[in-house]
Amino acid sequence: MPGKIEDILVGDQTYPGAQEAVAAEWGLDRPPVVQYLDYLWRLPHGDLGTSYAMRQPVASVVGDQLWPTVQLTLAAAGVAVGLALAVAVGTAGRARPLRALASVAELVATSMPVY
Repeated sequence: MPGKIEDILVGDQTYPGAQEAVAAEWGLDRPPVVQYLDYLWRLPHGDLGTSYAMRQPVASVVGDQLWPTVQLTLAAAGVAVGLALAVAVGTAGRARPLRALASVAELVATSMPVY
């Protein structure tokens, strides 16, 4: 991708040395291998770095959204189990065409990509 991340981070600041200051602040003035090794060193210590957009530690941003994500996951699992039970009970002992239709609907729903 053309351009440098410093250009994005500097934004509208046009004072002399702005790009160099941003590069030094974020460690972008070091070689990529050194940046990567530094990241690998900090990763097991729980330091995921700082968000460019939010200017907050990434670990706290992820941590803040962890419980809502768990809630959403549990709600989706509950709806999925409820629908599966309803279809299973509704088609149990019924005519073969109805069970086949339910199986096709299940296969189509399972095979659709998640967006």
